[in-house]
Amino acid sequence: MKKSICLLLFSLLCVQGYAQLDSGIIHTTITTKRADGVILATTDLDTWYKYNQLKIITRTEMSQSAIYIDRVKRQITNITEIMGKKLGFYMSTDNPGQKESDSVHIAYEDTTRYINGFRCNKATITYPAGREQLSDIIVWYCPDYKFKDSTMGVSIPGVERLRGFPILFDAVVPQGMMVTYVVDNINVSTPITDEEFRIPGGYEITSQEEYGKKLRELVSGTKE
Repeated sequence: MKKSICLLLFSLLCVQGYAQLDSGIIHTTITTKRADGVILATTDLDTWYKYNQLKIITRTEMSQSAIYIDRVKRQITNITEIMGKKLGFYMSTDNPGQKESDSVHIAYEDTTRYINGFRCNKATITYPAGREQLSDIIVWYCPDYKFKDSTMGVSIPGVERLRGFPILFDAVVPQGMMVTYVVDNINVSTPITDEEFRIPGGYEITSQEEYGKKLRELVSGTKE
């Protein structure tokens, strides 16, 4: 009897650890540094995920913006408040760089470390020769968390192919800047209502091209 109970508990733990999750709330801190180590910006990122929808709130000392992703409608809505104006734009979720993502190589290592309480394994994402936007990336991922959404809003090619959720990685971006991404908390127990994904009113939402034009006009103070 005790043996049967132990086997049942073990099975439940395995299901909890490796089944793909269809909802969750994730808090992430992103730090951008210059090549000499000077911190340029710290960004707080809160991600809500439920079934086919994502909401990503980005906060810095200067601004706050939100991205709403609808996988069914294949649409991304980006809204922000800047200089007293509430603006936004639509774009498609179609990713023309998907073939490049498919061509990356992921090497897994038998190395484990704990990061913010998460048991993480190490992997290296290697990109095709000639790619200038990103260097190869060492990722610490947690195999206990795997979401049904392929990227969960993380825009690093190849991340959707990891055997778990990325908890920590450093990426070198153009101009030699270093971006450090670290997950502080994952909550998969709090119920998420559909209201979380309702885009608030009061924003002038246009095409991405028109949005860029309005931003330039705000900064320059002149009409194009």
